[in-house]
Amino acid sequence: MTVGQIPIAATASTVTASEALAGSGAGITTGPVSGVTSTDLVAFTGTLGQIADSGASISTPTAQWGIGYASTATNYASTAALTANALIKAGSAAAPSASSITDNGTIVSTSEAIATTSTLAAGASPPTCTFGTGGANCLGEGTASTAASGQDIIYGDSTYHQLMASQNNFANAASATFFPMQVNAINTQTANYSVVPQDSYVLCNKATAMTITLISTGIPSGKTYHIKNIGAGTCTVSETGVSIDGGATGAGINLGLYQAATLVWDGTQYWQF
Repeated sequence: MTVGQIPIAATASTVTASEALAGSGAGITTGPVSGVTSTDLVAFTGTLGQIADSGASISTPTAQWGIGYASTATNYASTAALTANALIKAGSAAAPSASSITDNGTIVSTSEAIATTSTLAAGASPPTCTFGTGGANCLGEGTASTAASGQDIIYGDSTYHQLMASQNNFANAASATFFPMQVNAINTQTANYSVVPQDSYVLCNKATAMTITLISTGIPSGKTYHIKNIGAGTCTVSETGVSIDGGATGAGINLGLYQAATLVWDGTQYWQF
């Protein structure tokens, strides 16, 4: 060996020494095998002792506070700076971007229309109205909602021309029943008539005697009927199977011209006020 030479030789796959290696430093650490990709996204594919990057790279972020994402199988990038309070939407073969939905911690808002195939719906022909400073729920008139059991619902009724509400917390109704909300419509009758849960004010208007029959099922405690006679004939307010003011079952009360009665159901009988 020539003076000044180190007795170490390297080939394409090994490094050898003709003399023993000794020293007080740390031992020799074996690196990864050629062609193995490490968790650092770098593949050691060099030859003759050289180490080469396989091409996987991380791009310089385009802006502070962006989102890092894989732009290809071997390349990584970042979005531009995020829009304040905006929710992010994923892109299919595209960078993530800000959506139209924002949340400032108090109000969630969007400039786009909201649609769903589940429970949120505006109706087949949603009405148009101009909101005042207090806001509004603009309801068109139509028929009652279906499958309403166990729910509380308000809708505009096209028959009674008033808001109807369903409340399902009373025990004697097997399914949803809708009741009018104030202001109540007046129902004028000229023949015998049985009230319905939607009634509140009923007028008797017949020259001869007629009967208004109260109901005792499908109504909650506190349901009130106001009945007044404006006809020449006597208007008898009758009830089936229950009493008024603790009287005899079915006895009823008679109303002469311009006489009226307010009757409130307590779940067992009616009370006249």
